[in-house]
Amino acid sequence: MADDNVVLLTARGERLVRLTKKSRTEGVSRCCSKLLCKLKINSRRVLRFYSLRHTFATIGLQTGDRDAVKALMGHVEGEVLSRYDETGPSNERLEAVTNHVRQWLFGEGGAE
Repeated sequence: MADDNVVLLTARGERLVRLTKKSRTEGVSRCCSKLLCKLKINSRRVLRFYSLRHTFATIGLQTGDRDAVKALMGHVEGEVLSRYDETGPSNERLEAVTNHVRQWLFGEGGAE
């Protein structure tokens, strides 16, 4: 199946982000907003998926590993050298960023 390796799917098995030649359907933000409301943690109407990404980037950048944060967030690099780098940050660097964010969010020991 074409979507076997896709992480973000709807309950009906459709991609949350769908691209066509004419448009982009973005379901991640909508689903995140619904979840935040359902969990009753969206008391501020401005809390959206973007807020979570912004917070992740802000805290993740405290590690000093900008390239690992960009890779985790799925940002496409615009500089010429990045076109030749097919490896990206190591798993250890990616894990260091996510562990830092987890520790910030949940305190010592992170979430078990």
